[in-house]
Amino acid sequence: MSNFQALHCKITAVTPLHFNTGNILAEEKDFYIHEDVLHRLHYIKLLANLPEANFENALAQVREHGLQSLLPKPEKKSPKAKAEEDWKQILRAKVGLASAEPKEKAKEWIAGDIFQKALEAAEMYQQPTNFVKGDLISKIHAMALDNWQRVFIPGSCMKGVLRTALYLGNLLEQRDRLSRLRFTWTDHAEEADYPLDREMAGTGRYEFSHDIFRQILVRDSECHSAKHTLGLYQVKILDIGLRDDQPIVFWKRLGREDSEEEGRPEKPWQSQYPIDRPSNDGMFWEMIVPGSTFNIEMIFDIWLRDQMAQQTQGEKPALFFEPESVLSVLRSFSRSMIQQELQFAQTYRIDYLRSFYQDLLKKLEASGNVAYLPIGAGVPWHGKTIGLSLDSVGLDTIRRHFYRYMGKFIHQEKDCEAVFHASKLRKGVCPRCNKIIRSDRLACISPFPKTRHIVFGDNGSQFPPGWIALEM
Repeated sequence: MSNFQALHCKITAVTPLHFNTGNILAEEKDFYIHEDVLHRLHYIKLLANLPEANFENALAQVREHGLQSLLPKPEKKSPKAKAEEDWKQILRAKVGLASAEPKEKAKEWIAGDIFQKALEAAEMYQQPTNFVKGDLISKIHAMALDNWQRVFIPGSCMKGVLRTALYLGNLLEQRDRLSRLRFTWTDHAEEADYPLDREMAGTGRYEFSHDIFRQILVRDSECHSAKHTLGLYQVKILDIGLRDDQPIVFWKRLGREDSEEEGRPEKPWQSQYPIDRPSNDGMFWEMIVPGSTFNIEMIFDIWLRDQMAQQTQGEKPALFFEPESVLSVLRSFSRSMIQQELQFAQTYRIDYLRSFYQDLLKKLEASGNVAYLPIGAGVPWHGKTIGLSLDSVGLDTIRRHFYRYMGKFIHQEKDCEAVFHASKLRKGVCPRCNKIIRSDRLACISPFPKTRHIVFGDNGSQFPPGWIALEM
């Protein structure tokens, strides 16, 4: 019997996918806009294609004037007739004006077909600009690509989805585990999942040699050219607020502070866009276009699994991985996630999201070997955590303890009732009553999470990012 078992999976992008690098594309270096078309370039490849004879001059020109300076210049207008110039001189003399000083001849730019070919060879993709150019500057978020600027699905992201699905599936079957978990042992959000790891794996803190997920290796997918796989999409954040105690949906303004005095009850419609009003306020992400397909491989270390089982005195580890059951676990997680998002769309009457998730649920039920999963940037909080398994009391307990990272709250102090987002607090002090915030004096504002990323397509369509179809 082999010590390893491999599962081969096919991944198809259902909606655009983005894997964030934290980098922002720079105009006239990473891209340029010419005749209302955005051209995304591989800058290193461009440098490699510049002719050696004019390399230094061309490079200095690009640095000073940008990439468009390498494009062939339009034909110059014919010079004015000499007679016309003579009449101008006569008129200047009659009114007592001195002759105009000759203009200094501008430095000739290096431009021509050979440089245009270098631009074309380095081009990754084109995108018609159906948005305001000014909105693009410093707002295009770069996609995670390999060293040759090719597109792929990171195996680490897929392993993260598998890890969440396995945890969630086990907890939903054994809900008594949740009652034994203690989430308040640390104030550091990055260590919040340690009690869960200890409960599910039976290991102590930082005991990496006993990490049960060492049994699973997920390889990166194969790489594809960006030319037909990558595109540019506008992304907005959908937000939920209250007006006259009734929920209302808005587009969240990015990079703007609320117009209300800090700490006062919010009136979101004063600082945010109504959902039915178009706006150019949003981010722009490089994303994998829907329909793109990738192959990925999951490898299970059977020998290591058996060794870990022996270390627990012959009993199975808390999470015992059977490769044959992975698809059913992923499909169960898929169903839970779709139903959660469908309920959100129905509650707040967001028709295009409701239609999308109803259709996705039908496809899931109709197929037996496909799981629909959220992956990458823009996925809601509960798509990457076990949040689906928590009841409202448990969720509120965790939110109050980690209030600095988990949404908005009401400060329930006498004569205060301040509403705030804790990440904006200064030194943990209430912006209205100036008292130190105590987590037991906070009331959670629901829903959580109350924002969703929405991607806009070329035809005005709107859909959530990050959904894939995984077929085994």
